[in-house]
Amino acid sequence: MFCLALTVSMCTDIEYKPNANMTTTHINEKNNQIKDLIRQGEIQQAIFEICDFAAECGLVDNEQEATSLSARFRKNEADAVKGIKRQEDVDLDRNIFIDFAQKLLADINRDALDKIRKVEASEKLKVSKEIEMALKSARVLDDYHLTDIIKRAEEFKLEELDLSGKAIDYLPKDIARLHYLKKLNLSHNQFKELPPFIGKLSALVSLDISYNQLTELPCELGDLIDLEELIIDNNPLQYPSLSVIDKGTDSILRELAKKSKSKQKDQDAIFEELEIGQVVIAIIVDKPEYGLFLSYKGLEGLLHKNNTSKSILTDLEDKFIGEDVEVVVNNKMMINGKRRLAFSTHATPADNHMRAAVKNRADNMINQAIRSNTRILDLSGMGFDMLSKAIGKCTNLELLYLNNNKLAVLPDEICDLPQLKRLYLHNNNLTKLPDEIGKIENLETLNLENNKIAKLPASLVKLDDLVDINISGNPCAIYLPGNDVKEIKSAIAESLLNIGENELDYSRFKLGEVLVGQIKLIYNYGVFIRVVKNGDYKEGLLHKSSTTLNGKDYWRTLHKFFKIGDKLEVRILEVQPENNRVTFSLHDNFPAFITNRVYNMINTAKNNRYSRLDFSNAEITTVPKEIGELEQLEELDLRFNPIKTLPAEIKNLKNLKTILIDNISPEIAGKGAPGIIDYFLDK
Repeated sequence: MFCLALTVSMCTDIEYKPNANMTTTHINEKNNQIKDLIRQGEIQQAIFEICDFAAECGLVDNEQEATSLSARFRKNEADAVKGIKRQEDVDLDRNIFIDFAQKLLADINRDALDKIRKVEASEKLKVSKEIEMALKSARVLDDYHLTDIIKRAEEFKLEELDLSGKAIDYLPKDIARLHYLKKLNLSHNQFKELPPFIGKLSALVSLDISYNQLTELPCELGDLIDLEELIIDNNPLQYPSLSVIDKGTDSILRELAKKSKSKQKDQDAIFEELEIGQVVIAIIVDKPEYGLFLSYKGLEGLLHKNNTSKSILTDLEDKFIGEDVEVVVNNKMMINGKRRLAFSTHATPADNHMRAAVKNRADNMINQAIRSNTRILDLSGMGFDMLSKAIGKCTNLELLYLNNNKLAVLPDEICDLPQLKRLYLHNNNLTKLPDEIGKIENLETLNLENNKIAKLPASLVKLDDLVDINISGNPCAIYLPGNDVKEIKSAIAESLLNIGENELDYSRFKLGEVLVGQIKLIYNYGVFIRVVKNGDYKEGLLHKSSTTLNGKDYWRTLHKFFKIGDKLEVRILEVQPENNRVTFSLHDNFPAFITNRVYNMINTAKNNRYSRLDFSNAEITTVPKEIGELEQLEELDLRFNPIKTLPAEIKNLKNLKTILIDNISPEIAGKGAPGIIDYFLDK
C-alpha cells in the first residue's frame, strides 16, 4: 500500500507578500470555494486551487507542500488506473489525501488571515508613528495639516490621537468620522468651545481637554456612554458647576446627558414646527457621493442628488463642508427613534442675495481683523468668490486661511502683508497669482493645491524664506518638479533664461540610439530627460512602463533615489517627428549609474562632513567599503534595498547611532546600529 509522508508546516515566520486584492473577505471566499470542491470529490482540482491560493497569499512553504501533494495524488490515481493497488488501498490513500488537503487549507487560511492582521497592525503602528513625528515637529497645527492627520487616522482606524500643545482652537467636522477612536488628547491648546459633533466619537474612552479656555462643556459629551476618563483641569468652566465637577467624570456626564435630553426636546419642538415645503438655511456636514448631509438647527437630513436639478447639482458639488445652502424641507421622518429630514433644492441656483450675505460676512471679519491687529485670520470654507481689497490693511497678519472658497482671482493688495508667513489658498478656482507675490518677503508656506493656476509668477523666486509649497492639482504642476521649493524656483528661473535657446530637431534621432541625458522633471508617471547631441538638446519622456531591465523593474529606484539634475544614459524607444515627440527607455548600464551615484554620494558626504546619508531605494545589496571613511556619520538610511551584507569597514563609524533598514527582525532592529552591524558581520 502506498505510504503517504507529508509534513504540514505552520508557516509562522515566512514572508508575506499578498497581492493588491488580498482581503479577509477574499480569503474566506477562496477557503469556502476549495472546501466545496473537496466535498464534491474534486480532489485534484481542490489541491490545484490550494496551490494557487498559497501562491496568491505569498505563503511559499505552503505552496511547495501543495505542489508536492498534487504530484503524489496524481501518482496515486495513476497507480489506481494501472491496477497496481487494491481498490480499498486506493480509497484509503484518497481519504488520507483529503485529510492532508483539509489540514493544509486550514493552515493557509489561518496563516493568511494572521499575516493580514499583522500587516494591518504594522501599517496602523507605522501611521501612528508618522502622525506622532509630524505632531512633534509642528509647533502650530494649521487647518490643512490637521485635516490631513484626521484623514490618515480615519483611513487606518487609529484608536489613539494626541493633538496636545499645537495651538488648535477648533476641530474640523471630519473628526466625527473617527468611529474607532478610544483616546483623544486635546490638552494645552486654545479651545474656547468644543463642537457638538465631538459627541459622534462613540468609541471614546478617554478625553483630555485640560489647559484650554473652555467656559462650558457641550452637552453632546453626555452621549458618550463608554467615556471613562474626562480630564478638564485648568479651564475657566462655568458649566457644569463646580459641585458637579468635584464628584468626578460620572457626575459630569450625567449632568451633560440631562442637558442633552433637554436639548433634544427643544429640537423635537423645532422638528414639529417645520413644514413640508419650508425654505431653510442648512449647513453641509458631509459630502457622500450620493448627495449632501445637512444640519438645520441640530436636525440632520439628506439632500440626495436625485432631489436636485442638473444645473444646481454642479454648483452643489463645488461647495465645502461647513458651507451654508438654501434648501427646501422635502420630508420629515422618525427612523429608529431619531429625527431625520429630507431636503430638496429650488429649481434655480441660489440668488445674488445669498452671495452678498456670504461676502458681507467675510468683509466684516476682515474689518474686525484690521481693528484688532490680529495675527491669524480664518476665512476658510465660507463660499465667497471675491476677496475685499481691505485685506491689504491687515498688516499684522501672519497666518491667512482662504482655502475652500470660490476665489477666481486675488486682489493685488494681498501682496501688502509684510508679516504674512503662511497663506492657504487650496481648493479655490484661482487661475493665477498676483504678479507681485514676491513682495510678501516673510512668506514661509504657500498652499495652492486644487486650483486652476497655469503659470506661477516670476517674482516667486524672490521669496527666500519660502520652505513649503503645494501646487498639486494645478495645470502648472504638469511641467514643474513636484512640490520642491528649490526645484520650482530653479525651473521658473531657467524658463526665463532659456527663452529662444536653440533646440534639436526630433527627426535627427534614431531608434535604439544611446544618448547621455539629464533628469529635468520627475512625476508619478515618468521622468522627463533632456538629451544632448552635438551641443544641442531636446527633452522627452521616460515612462515608468519603460524602466524594466532584465526582468527587474527600476522605477522605484529611478523615482526615489535619483534627483533632478542627475545624468544617466537612455536609449531612444520611439520617435514621432510629426508630433515633435520622443520617448526613452533605460539603457542596459543603468545599474552602473546606481553604483556610480552611491560612490559619488559617499565622496560628497566625506568632503562636506555630512552626518546623514540616504541610500534608500538604491537597489543595492551592500554598501562600498569606503563608507568606513565617513567618521562624522550618525545616520545611515538603507531602507527598500535587498541588503545582504555590510562591509567590515563600517565598524570604523564610531559616531553612527542609527541604521534604518527594513529586512531584519524587530529584535535585531531594537539593538540599534551596533547590533545591526554585528548581525550582518556575523552572517
